[in-house]
Amino acid sequence: MKLCEHNNCNNPVWSGGFCKWHSKRQQIKVISNKRKEEKKEYDKKRKLYLIEHSICEVKECNNKATQIHHKVGRVGNSYIDESTFLAVCASCHKQIEENPQWAKDNNYSINRLNNGSKYRKI
Repeated sequence: MKLCEHNNCNNPVWSGGFCKWHSKRQQIKVISNKRKEEKKEYDKKRKLYLIEHSICEVKECNNKATQIHHKVGRVGNSYIDESTFLAVCASCHKQIEENPQWAKDNNYSINRLNNGSKYRKI
């Protein structure tokens, strides 16, 4: 182990010349610029969708919808495609996520490999 080569920096370095604060390598972004823009659009669409669909869309549930379930996941364009949205309450959302076959049988989820193929990431 040696010390960082940056001016008067005494941080230890396992390999290379600089510590993580002075490394010239570009840090990986937590969220890409493209996804940031999609999130802005999604947040607007989500808010409007929940206003228009205020009751949970799961059969025989009359609870207030507070969440959006993405029928084909949040990959690619499906993240902002309202045709894949399902307004749900928290308990129904949990049921959908924990029982995937039941969700597919009731059209609350779509298999990405078959019907949702237009959303597959290539």
